[in-house]
Amino acid sequence: MCLCLTPPAFAVSLLGSDDEVLWKSGSLLYIKFAEQDKDKGGKAQPNDHPVTLDGREISDALNLIEFWQKQGFFKSDDKEPDKVFSLQQTRLLGQYIAEGLAKAKPGQDIVFALSRLQKLGLGIKDTVYDAGRVFYKDNRLYIIIGDYERPRDKGLEAAAGGFGINEIQYFFTNGTRAGASDFKKNLIIGDGVEI
Repeated sequence: MCLCLTPPAFAVSLLGSDDEVLWKSGSLLYIKFAEQDKDKGGKAQPNDHPVTLDGREISDALNLIEFWQKQGFFKSDDKEPDKVFSLQQTRLLGQYIAEGLAKAKPGQDIVFALSRLQKLGLGIKDTVYDAGRVFYKDNRLYIIIGDYERPRDKGLEAAAGGFGINEIQYFFTNGTRAGASDFKKNLIIGDGVEI
């Protein structure tokens, strides 16, 4: 994990130019174009971009992706499956992935960093961050998850606030074709979804 304290003036340049950014919120959250990464062999096979996809269908598909989280020693201790993405995240991703892929070049991916509230227990919720990479190839929409449920760095935020710095830049891991993700959840596979 790498964090950088930045004055607000530098925040826009860290996200990219207006041509690269599809959506942003503050200096942390974004959906934007990025250069395509390379596969395990060090090659970058061109994506099948641009492509026209329906944003609502993308949102609906993302909303179907769930994982099972074991809570105890017995099967009866398991709770209901959790969604990988929140409803707000699926709507944002659906809209901007569709818009982005319609304009994307074969050598571009779409990367994102989004936040959501996560239940921590005893009714307490806190912000976590999810980041990933999206591209379209061989009639399939691929999503690589990099950071998932990444917690806030409250210590750094408190220290920065003490110095009057209100913009903290997190450097998110958007995932890569070349390496395994740290995402270790047990995904529930449904129609049209593959790992």
